[in-house]
Amino acid sequence: GILVHPASPLLGTVDKQKAWSFDELHDVGEPWAQRNLYSFCLSKNMPDGLQILQSFCWTTDFCTWLDNRGLKFPVPKDDFHPLAIEFSNSWINSARASDFVWVRDGRIKASFFKFVVNMGKYTRPSEALPYQARWDDYVSAYNKEASRFARDAWHSSALWGLTASSSMLVSSTLETLVVLFVIAFLGMLVFTRDGKLSMAVVLATLSVVCGLAFFMIVVQRWQIGPIEVIALIVFIGYAATYSLHIAHSYGSQEALKERGMKGLSGKSVRRWQRTRFSLKMLASATVGSALTTAGCATFLLFCKIKVFQKLGGVILSITAISIVTALGPLPASLLA
Repeated sequence: GILVHPASPLLGTVDKQKAWSFDELHDVGEPWAQRNLYSFCLSKNMPDGLQILQSFCWTTDFCTWLDNRGLKFPVPKDDFHPLAIEFSNSWINSARASDFVWVRDGRIKASFFKFVVNMGKYTRPSEALPYQARWDDYVSAYNKEASRFARDAWHSSALWGLTASSSMLVSSTLETLVVLFVIAFLGMLVFTRDGKLSMAVVLATLSVVCGLAFFMIVVQRWQIGPIEVIALIVFIGYAATYSLHIAHSYGSQEALKERGMKGLSGKSVRRWQRTRFSLKMLASATVGSALTTAGCATFLLFCKIKVFQKLGGVILSITAISIVTALGPLPASLLA
């Protein structure tokens, strides 16, 4: 009996009064609607795959309540609403029946059932998605068979929202990484004005991200979830910082004033000059910056909250990988 209007403004808050409305076609007072809602909660109609541990279905208790008063279910339409409202003052498994219905002007406009299931709130998406599909199938089958006065049922759970956000976040990670690397390349191109140098920095950054992924998945054996994906994306900028500084210094014209190395000639001399200049100018500064960051992040490892512990581990690992890459493989590739 509830129609949801999911549209929301780009800016500002959602008007909760306009986010939903009652379905005017829904009329639980109709005898066939009563039968449909009653049958929805019958255990014999529910597949074992739904893993229901406890049900809070006001229609089944309403049927028992009527039987105790010598009345038959379903009741005539004209008698339903007064009886149902009287019943709503009773209790269903330690919950008041009125908590499961919306009453307006002496009529039940909408209602819901509650199920306790053998599925945790933080179940992995690989298990939650097939489980959600089983509920989709069950509710869809009900809507096909139900009277027009009791159709358009839908189901919701906190697990569905977490599963959807996690699966979408993980599935869009590759696309996000590609966009970020393209933007990073263009940004580096603006600073270095050298396509090959910018590509070298992008490849160095990519190696750092791969190293971070190896640390999280192989070394720490973390399950890929929102925290891990966000860490991979957010710290791309940090992963590129040291390499970008080294590359920017490498492309400086002042580097050509650096003393050359005996036995080298042509482009080899210029590469040596630029590499030596960039390391001499920034090596100590980048190492100092890395030590400062690592020192601050170390305290996160001793936090009680798991998220902060993971964040500290990610910062320490990406700092170590970034500084090693910027002062090792990157200069070596620029010399080649």
